[in-house]
Amino acid sequence: IVAEDGDYVLYESRGVMIYRLGKKEGLFIRELSHSIRLYDYGNRKVDCFKVDTLKGCMYGLEYGASPTAWVIPIDSARYHRHASDISVLIDSLYQVQPLLSQKYYGTFVFPDNFVEINYEGGEIVYEDSITYNIDFLGNDSLIMTIHNQNFTQLSFPKDAIGNLSPQEVRTFIEVLKGGKR
Repeated sequence: IVAEDGDYVLYESRGVMIYRLGKKEGLFIRELSHSIRLYDYGNRKVDCFKVDTLKGCMYGLEYGASPTAWVIPIDSARYHRHASDISVLIDSLYQVQPLLSQKYYGTFVFPDNFVEINYEGGEIVYEDSITYNIDFLGNDSLIMTIHNQNFTQLSFPKDAIGNLSPQEVRTFIEVLKGGKR
């Protein structure tokens, strides 16, 4: 067990990098369907781990060898019902821990449409029905690879997505797809 909040625990599973969410039930821990990646390289120090059962989410920060931030659902109906609060939480955690280095990681799931955005060591992965990989560590531009039936690669100016926050990435992808602004 790496972190606890009430009856909920974050524990190591399948090696050093994957941490599962579980709920204590007597002497046992019932595994829940959610996990996060913490590239802690054995440090096992989670600075903030919270489970909000009212809003149906788990969130946290880890400042170790590879800083991480996350907001993920544990109850999709409640998570969706509290969409505005969850969106503010996602933005707040990103502002506390911008994930703009090769050693930073994060996972954020948007509550209105359950789009997942992962920050994975210099790359942002936006996942819905199509996967968009954005490499932001290039010299002069952002390189985006779109994974659908084909692999399409696009190049954009470095400042095309602003400060690369989850909300700005989401807005950029929606505009790129021809959706709402």
